[in-house]
Amino acid sequence: MSNKSSIEKYPITLSECKQSSEFKLFRDTIDKHHSYVKYKDSPTRRLSFLVHETISGNFIGCIGLTSGTLALKCREEYIGWNNETKMRHLHQIANNSRFCLIKENITVANAASMTLKALRTDGINAWKMKYNDDLIILETFILPTRENLYIGHSNRNGAC
Repeated sequence: MSNKSSIEKYPITLSECKQSSEFKLFRDTIDKHHSYVKYKDSPTRRLSFLVHETISGNFIGCIGLTSGTLALKCREEYIGWNNETKMRHLHQIANNSRFCLIKENITVANAASMTLKALRTDGINAWKMKYNDDLIILETFILPTRENLYIGHSNRNGAC
């Protein structure tokens, strides 16, 4: 799904994977370019997007959403949800489960931040269209520092 408003605002665009060739490119990109987690299918609701620069047309990466994590004590405590409230709203949480950019293909500054912003708008709209749920929380996780996993990837602090 491409959202015209984000194309006008940002020099990147998200396109939802709908064909097998697009899903293959998504999987292959994660496997080749993600620094520490290879691709795995998720048995949850999910959306997968390819990321392109709008001016150059370069394919610069991929980003995905899956259903929110079922139990996350720090999240529930932070937002003040008890178990009953969490269960009532769990369908309104999505996890930015995949995010990978191909550095050598990027020609615009701040592509990572713009991709996350586009996910916040276009991803939420696509989720509503596909699952008919209004997302109220997007969560993301970064693997804690484990130096032996980051060989060749010095910047593993969660920054874009």
